[in-house]
Amino acid sequence: AKAPNARGLMLMGAPPMTSAADMARAFLHTPAMANAFKPDLSMDDARTSAEVYTWPGSPWIDPMADMIMNADPRVRSDLGRELMSGQWDDEHALIRRSGVPVCMVHGQDEPSIALEYLNGIAELFWQQRVHVVEGCGHSAQLQRPEVFNVLLRTFINAL
Repeated sequence: AKAPNARGLMLMGAPPMTSAADMARAFLHTPAMANAFKPDLSMDDARTSAEVYTWPGSPWIDPMADMIMNADPRVRSDLGRELMSGQWDDEHALIRRSGVPVCMVHGQDEPSIALEYLNGIAELFWQQRVHVVEGCGHSAQLQRPEVFNVLLRTFINAL
């Protein structure tokens, strides 16, 4: 138990998976997926990824692209290598063993994570469902903070 005092976990973005085989079902193909594992990115690549991580026209695109460009490029290539190695923990089993509620948040217009996959594993999540935030993509906390914050407070109060 690396966080023995954790009472709950809120997930957004990358879904829990059991193995590399889940990746094809869990992720939707986007230009940003290819960029996620490339060590060397152009600013255009970073902006493409930032738009997927935020939303089209978002004021967060440029700051996010700057963060992507400033990240150590080895992180992206190492992440891709680790994911493809097939040597990872069964994250579904980790959630079950943890004994803490996990609230899964998903934007209705999420461009990179498959809602169908998440709904298929909803028994792992708090209230046995995926909490879909309408009118937003990947970053509900940025795009719809008024909805996200209510969900966050509700989840915390339920712990």
